[in-house]
Order: sequence, then structure tokens, then C-alpha cells
Amino acid sequence: MIRARNWCIQQRPEGGYFITQMLSQTKDTVRFSRFFKSETIGRKYNGNIHYTFTPEDYHIYTDSFPKLKPELLALQVKKRFTDLGIAMDTSSLIHKSCAMAGKDNIVNSIFIHEEDLNASLPQISALTGVKTCSVVPAATAIAGLIKTLTAKAVLIFVIGMRYSQLLVVKNGIPVYNQSLAQTGPGQVEEALIPNAVDFARVTLRKEHNIEEFNILCLGSRRNTINLKNLGIDEWQADFSKVIQTPDPEAVLDNPQLFGVYFADPAYNFVPEDFRKIWQLQSVSKTVALCAGVLATGLLASWLYYQPILKKQENSYRSTTTELNQLREHITQRMPQTTMLNNFERLVNIRAKALEDYRLDLLAKQLSDALPPNVHVTELKIQRQALGAEDTLALPPGPDPITGQERSATEELSIPEKIQDKAFLLALTCSSQGSYAEVTTRFEKTASSLNESFGVGELTWNYREAEQTGFLHGSLLPQLKRVKP
Repeated sequence: MIRARNWCIQQRPEGGYFITQMLSQTKDTVRFSRFFKSETIGRKYNGNIHYTFTPEDYHIYTDSFPKLKPELLALQVKKRFTDLGIAMDTSSLIHKSCAMAGKDNIVNSIFIHEEDLNASLPQISALTGVKTCSVVPAATAIAGLIKTLTAKAVLIFVIGMRYSQLLVVKNGIPVYNQSLAQTGPGQVEEALIPNAVDFARVTLRKEHNIEEFNILCLGSRRNTINLKNLGIDEWQADFSKVIQTPDPEAVLDNPQLFGVYFADPAYNFVPEDFRKIWQLQSVSKTVALCAGVLATGLLASWLYYQPILKKQENSYRSTTTELNQLREHITQRMPQTTMLNNFERLVNIRAKALEDYRLDLLAKQLSDALPPNVHVTELKIQRQALGAEDTLALPPGPDPITGQERSATEELSIPEKIQDKAFLLALTCSSQGSYAEVTTRFEKTASSLNESFGVGELTWNYREAEQTGFLHGSLLPQLKRVKP
């Protein structure tokens, strides 16, 4: 089956068009719709168009040429034909050529005037969405039709209302033609027909080596002559073997309409502009189709991923909210700025001497060593060179109350080789309560600090007016070195 629409269109000499649609094709037959007349070629004939027209004047030229490139061969063909002087005006001549079967490199050419071609194309050129597959003269369309039945030579009388001719075709190629004078619309002088056949026979024998041929009458006015009365046997061509149509007589009346599809493509006069326009339209359609497919794919992807993205967005917002809440909670639980500054200062000092001491362990040891209700009031870190004497000027505390200042522990002797002696911590703690309560707390503090640090001299005093005791002392870190 033929998937694309294929239209066969014949230009009528009296105006308008004959049109038929090729419906289907098998190996041996082609099925056409009933043909009809139309004054115009509308956009409804979208698809593939096979177009045939009858030029006012055309010439068939056959000769032998050496093997040349197509461009050079075209120049040689036109030059030889022009030199013959057959055509009066050669400036507008255009032609198409076809190599004939054989060893002599015989080339058959059809010459037409460009204005005849252009005059037949305006309505086709205005169509969009139409691919003009072929534009061929009527002679080549008829030759293509005859080839569906036989490859042998056939002499055809084509009798129409306004134009009649004698045409000889062989193997799908028109090899000879001559015009037939009409005595009236669709009327040919029968007495001249035998002479025309004899003249053609001589020419065919001399120029084309054709001795025998069948004779056939075609055209809408073919019944106006009777070859049998002239002593000529007419070949009974049965086109129904090849072409299926509701009106078999239409094939005989309009042979070029049903033969245009079978015409040799070598005689295709489709203008190059038509080909470019069709290619451009094809590319545009392809681009539009690809854009449509891409848009559909993008839409489908968007519809598919939109719920997923929405879910991820909600999850992101929920996680962000939780992190913000956690940050606020951590911020509220962080120590005061003063304590942070002291710790930062301690880290910086210790990092310069021992980069592998850990501040978190030092802070934890100090925090664990202090009993409840004993608070760090002041913490100073002082760097002491390794091997230096173990002396530390303690920071002066508040004015002591006479008789209430005592040494909480004896000065601890620290070996000079202990590497942790590089940093000294000057510590001041405070605790509110009665004298007895404060004394008990400070004793626990001294004992705890002694377990976690190397402790220098510890002193304390008590202010009754403020019900507050102050503990002053120096500490040496005993932290183990850890690898980062």
C-alpha cells in the first residue's frame, strides 16, 4: 500500500486540470481513483504531486556522444542541437537527457522552452506542504505508460481537441515526434496519416535502426480516425492488466494523466527552487516535530519530578527549621563571652608551644575539679619556659581580713623536666556562703585541683560583709599529648 498521498495531475490545453489519486500499488498493478476535472489545484492536494503538461513546442533529439561528465554532456547536447538550426529561438531552450541502452553511448534529449514550463507551474509553486515529485512533458508520460505493457517500439497517434501528434516511443523513451495538422477541433485529415506513417518509418530505420513497430491511437478524440479503413493494423493495448481504475476508457482518453507516475525520472523538469523549498519545509517540519517531542518529554518529566521536588523542598524546609532551633539551643547553652575569651586565649598560648594540647580536655578537667558553688572568677594563662625555676607571682587578691587568711596547702615541688610546665594558669575562684561553708568548699577544690593539675601555692580570703570567699592559685597542666 502507498502510505503518502500521490496525486497525478495533467494540465489541459483548453485550461484547468485532470486529476486522479493513486490509491495503491502491488508488484504488477497500480490502482487509481476515478479522474475528475478541476479549474484549480487547491491545498487539499497535499502530499506528492506528479505533474504533466503539453508544451506549445518541443523537440526530441538523439545522437551519440563520448562519455563525459553530466555538466559537460549537457553543454555538448545543447550545442549540437543548436547547430542543427531546427529551433528558431534557442535562447530559452532547456533540456533533459537520458542515456539509451546500447554500446554506442546514445543520448536521447527533450528540448522545451522555459516559458512553456513556467507558464504551467504557478499554481503548484503556490502550494505549501506539497512535494512536487515530477514535472514532465506529455510525451515522456505517454512513453512511461506504454512501457508498462511493452519495451518494443510503438507509433502512437495522440488526437486531442486542440493538439494532435504522431509519437514514437521505445522502452519508455520518446524517440520521434511530428505534429499533425488539424482541420478542426479534434479533426485530423485521415488521408495524410499513411504518409505520416511512411515518413516516420524511414526516419526510424535510418536514425534509430527501428524496423518494426506497433501502431496505436490514444487521446480524447482518438475515435475520429479509423486506422482499419486506412489499411493499418492497430495494436490492441490492454492497460487493465496494469492499471485499475473505475473508468478504463479514461486511460485511453488521457494517457499522460495515468502515465506520468511511470515517466522516466531523467526527463524530470522540476525547478531547483521547488526542491529547495521542499527541503526547507521538510527540515522545518522535522524541527517542529523534534521541538514538539522535546516539549512533551519536558512536560512529562516536569509532571513526574514535580511531586518529588515538592517533597524534597518540604524536607529541606523541615531540616532547616530543625537546624535553626538546634542552633538557638546551642547558643543559649554556650558559656559567657568572658569565659570564651579566656579559653580562646589559653588555646592560642598553648598552640604556640605545644600544638597537640587539646583545649577541650583542659576545660573538662578544670570544670570537673571545681565542686558545686565554686565559680571561676578570673583565669589567666602565663607561659613559662621549659627548665625555668618553678616560681610564679600570684595575682593580688582583694584586701584580706586580718586573721582569716591561711595557706590551703604547702607549695608543691614540681620537677624541672616535666614538659607540661611550659604553661601556668593563674586562677581566681569565688564562693558565696558562711565562713565554714566556704572553707569546706575551698578544701575540696584544692584536693580536686591537686589530682588533675600541678598546683602551685593556693591562698584564699573571706569577706564577711559580702559573705564571699576568694581562692587564688597557680596551676600547671598535666594533660597528656594527643595526636590530632
